[in-house]
Amino acid sequence: ICYPIEINKFEKKIYSFQNLLKLSFKNLYLNNENMLININNQKSVYLTELEVSILKIFFTNKKVSKDALKVKALKIKPDIESKTLEAHVYRLRKKIAKISNKIIIMNLDKKHLILKSLTQ
Repeated sequence: ICYPIEINKFEKKIYSFQNLLKLSFKNLYLNNENMLININNQKSVYLTELEVSILKIFFTNKKVSKDALKVKALKIKPDIESKTLEAHVYRLRKKIAKISNKIIIMNLDKKHLILKSLTQ
């Protein structure tokens, strides 16, 4: 970006850069307005900022430790006992189920979650 620049041109540059950072998993796509969209059936659901943070971590890693989610998304120490993560993951599971019955978040073991496609 060359300076000085008009504000509207600057905004366009920022939006074009953000569009390069689109995240997706299989047929689910997360847009810049916190909408999770199923590309196949065009259904969509609004996500909160915390749900978006959690989902972005899943989209980039697939298998995630609960401690990592606490630190990266919730900004709390991993040794703090709280049901906050479970509550957010529960709501995220329900929202994903509204638009796709083929993508799930499941417990891999007591310490890990995985984003999984039921179709290969």
